[in-house]
Amino acid sequence: MTTRKCFSLLLITLVLSAVSTKASAPSYLYKTKLVQAAPGRLLDLIELHKALLTEYRTAGDEQPLMMRHSQGDHWDLLLLIPMKSYADYYSPERVSKRSQTFKESQDKLDALIAWQEDVFVYGPPLAETQKAFASSAFFHVEMFDALAGKQSELFKEREMENAYLKSL
Repeated sequence: MTTRKCFSLLLITLVLSAVSTKASAPSYLYKTKLVQAAPGRLLDLIELHKALLTEYRTAGDEQPLMMRHSQGDHWDLLLLIPMKSYADYYSPERVSKRSQTFKESQDKLDALIAWQEDVFVYGPPLAETQKAFASSAFFHVEMFDALAGKQSELFKEREMENAYLKSL
C-alpha cells in the first residue's frame, strides 16, 4: 500500500437499486483489501473467506463485505473491512485479539493468494453501507486517484455524474 493512496483514493459504490444520488459525507474509515487468488484457487479462497466471516466478530471487528470481481482489473475479490477509525481498529487490544483469532488461518490464506493490496478509504457510515450491501446483488465499483488537493473536487464530480445517470 502506498501512503499516497491512503487518502487520495476515492471509492464510490453505485448500488443498482433505489439509493440516493447524493452520497453521505465520507466519514467512516474502511480498509479495502484487493485480492488476486493463486491460479486455480479462487473458489477455495472464497470458501475460506466465507468460513472466516464469523471470526471477525470473535476478534472484535465488524464482518467485511465481500465482492467478487467480474471483469477488468487483476484483483478477484474486494473485501471492504469496516474500521471506523485508525485509533479504533489499531488499538492494542484489537490488534492482539485479531492476531490471535486469525493466527491459524493465515497460512491457509497465504497459500491461496497470489497478490493483495490494502487501500484505506473513507465512505458512508457503516449502517448505510451494510443496508445497501444487503439489498443488492450487483455493485459497480470505481476507483480513482485524485490529484493532490483535488479530492473534494473529484468527489463532487462523481456526485454530479451519479445524479445525471439516475436522471437518465
